[in-house]
Amino acid sequence: MIRSEVSLTLFIESKIKYINNLLELNKTVSFFNIFDYKASKGEIVATFLAILELIRNNGLKIKQTKQFGDIIMYYEEV
Repeated sequence: MIRSEVSLTLFIESKIKYINNLLELNKTVSFFNIFDYKASKGEIVATFLAILELIRNNGLKIKQTKQFGDIIMYYEEV
């Protein structure tokens, strides 16, 4: 069990870096557009957990204009 927790943690950390890299290149990033069309459920869950971590620790902002719609991620300009 510990091995899978370590793997999940490392995968989430890599997703955090990936999202931050995308946000350095673009002002906003779409949740739907950060996945390959063959993304596994595990990858989607890990990415969502990474987003929650970025919201909690790094001030990432998100908006969703309709239920089940795309989630747009961004950092507020200072």
